[in-house]
Amino acid sequence: MLIKAILSTTVKSDLDFRRVIKQRQILCFIIMILGIATAAFSFYFSTGQYALLSDFFSGFYFGVGTGLLVAGILAYINCRSLLKNEKKLHEKRLAETDERNKAISQKTLFMTSVVLIIILYIALIVSGLFSMMLFQTLLCIIGLYLLIFLISYAYFNKKL
Repeated sequence: MLIKAILSTTVKSDLDFRRVIKQRQILCFIIMILGIATAAFSFYFSTGQYALLSDFFSGFYFGVGTGLLVAGILAYINCRSLLKNEKKLHEKRLAETDERNKAISQKTLFMTSVVLIIILYIALIVSGLFSMMLFQTLLCIIGLYLLIFLISYAYFNKKL
């Protein structure tokens, strides 16, 4: 759902929506590559002379990598089935271009962003009591988030 919200476009025909689905297939392929790379990273740095990861992090990275790979494969298969069935493609386009669904996605992303900034701010304040490194990391994350927000705002202000 998040990927659909990010990649949402205003398509007016099934042919245009077919192009959007093909772009999503490329994104699925990228997600699969990230999954393989993450699992390989876990394996490489948890065995042999480069065994730097603890069992927890080795399992965590391998699980995330496997999850990304499986999610990418399933999403790719879903996209492929849409491209093969014109009726499903048309129904999916109508559902994704529905104004109510778009408004729900926009409100959800906005609310999530606000809650995330509040949580990061609280974590920043609390982390200052315990760890300077954690404080600086959270401060950088908040700064990067706000920078991305400003760049995105400027971009869409000119584009829309």
